[in-house]
Amino acid sequence: MIQLFFLSLIFILSSGLFLYRYTGKKRFLKFDLVQFIYAFIIAPLVFVWTKTFVYYLLQSEAHLLGQTNLFIIDTAVSLLGLFVYSFVIIHFITKNFEIRRYRDPLYDVFQLSEVIHLWISHLGLYFFALLVATVLSLLNVYFPLDVELSRVWFLALLPAGGLSGGVLFIAVWLSNFTKSKFMKINRLMFAFHFFAHLAMYFLLSIEFNMRFITYWFFFSCFLTTNILSIFFEKSQRLMLIIDRWHHKHPDGWSGIHKKFNNPD
Repeated sequence: MIQLFFLSLIFILSSGLFLYRYTGKKRFLKFDLVQFIYAFIIAPLVFVWTKTFVYYLLQSEAHLLGQTNLFIIDTAVSLLGLFVYSFVIIHFITKNFEIRRYRDPLYDVFQLSEVIHLWISHLGLYFFALLVATVLSLLNVYFPLDVELSRVWFLALLPAGGLSGGVLFIAVWLSNFTKSKFMKINRLMFAFHFFAHLAMYFLLSIEFNMRFITYWFFFSCFLTTNILSIFFEKSQRLMLIIDRWHHKHPDGWSGIHKKFNNPD
């Protein structure tokens, strides 16, 4: 087993070294292909390898360490890995800038930055955040919580889920600085995850109680996002509230919003 661990690590690192010679020659989603592979394939593989190897080392001592200590060690390793990965992403972005400027000294780096920031990063963030929420709901359906809280707490957490959905929708709507297509894509994602929750309810007959609170919390969350998706921009009062919220900016957020959505 230990041989397999080290052979797999050598293979991963050797693959990265072999790919380096192709830096700047191919592009994928506006990125340099090699840097994309480094950031989204090789780095995650190394992260998984590290956690798996730590688990392999500690499993023989699990009965001595206890669940609490194992959790602390795993969390510390994961946190360290996330810090390292954040620097990998910083290098990934700046390396793409360097490659483009090297090949074309007059290239507008800001344009590439906005493509990454406004579309790729925002859509990726919201896509995976919604996916995690739906996965948590599905896990809760198959693994009900063993909690004993009053019915009042259960009913109180449902509007809390709705409030979270409202916050999520506002966050998405405020980041809509490009064309209206951005909001349409997010509306489709909201609708998909809400109907996924509806399908779970009808197919799996989920009970309306605290054991399935994670499911019902996100059900309420996605119900709210879909309601707001339908009615929000039709409400002039809500639009005015958001505009006042941004009154401290020199040009006003509404001006920025209109500029990108109505260039004429």
